[in-house]
Amino acid sequence: MLARSIQPTQDTREYLVVELKRASEKINPEFLAQIESYAIAVAKDNRFHQSRTKWTFMIVANDMDEYARLKARQKNRPDGLVFDSDELNITVWAKTWSEILSDARARLNFFSQQLDYQADSDSELEYLKRAHSKYIPSDLAEIATGGSLVDGEQD
Repeated sequence: MLARSIQPTQDTREYLVVELKRASEKINPEFLAQIESYAIAVAKDNRFHQSRTKWTFMIVANDMDEYARLKARQKNRPDGLVFDSDELNITVWAKTWSEILSDARARLNFFSQQLDYQADSDSELEYLKRAHSKYIPSDLAEIATGGSLVDGEQD
């Protein structure tokens, strides 16, 4: 199990708890019940002020059985959300590795398209010359650019 605490503002905390299943195990009703009951128990712990703490629990495996797949694909809920409690400020997610990787690729493609930026070595060198020329030794600059970075000009 992996866990991470984020403090987005001074008075609140967000926790992410991830349970990774071995490759041979599918997410099933037993695993879903286990992570949901664990999430509830942790969120109800008196050491955490519920109104200022948000919990996200996630179970990840290579595959899900039919019950888990149906529970993770409920109407009017994001894919993977299997439990959501406003009262306790917790959400429980069930995802496969392929879903996580697919979501990450989709986000990467979206940002690449929105930024419409294609990096190449010439643009990288131009940026370095503009932003950091005073920090780059001249002999290194000559090797990297084939010229000198003095006053932003090449020989």
